[in-house]
Amino acid sequence: RSHEQTNQAAMRENNNNATSTETTKMKMMNEIVIARAIDSLGKGFDLTSDFRLKYCKGTERLILLNEDQNKPLFVPGFGTLANPFSIDIKCDKGDNTRYQSDVLDFTQMSEVFN
Repeated sequence: RSHEQTNQAAMRENNNNATSTETTKMKMMNEIVIARAIDSLGKGFDLTSDFRLKYCKGTERLILLNEDQNKPLFVPGFGTLANPFSIDIKCDKGDNTRYQSDVLDFTQMSEVFN
């Protein structure tokens, strides 16, 4: 092998390692975000201040989850999470229903408001 081919091979190896490391970091961050969201389920929020997950109130849940029976959780866009979660927790992509209000002309709108 020439010196240039060796350098190119080393650069490809470094790029593959960097991509693998980035993927691992991203996967860990995703798992942390999902775990925080699931941990906040059933806890109270003080809507007068903030309802972000980090401001979730209390350590106890306001609802009871079956913590004895666990299963892996599939989260769309993230895949299946290895950590076992309560069988009461389910995650799907939700409804694809798009709600649309009626469009009224001027006279109909004026009747509604008058």
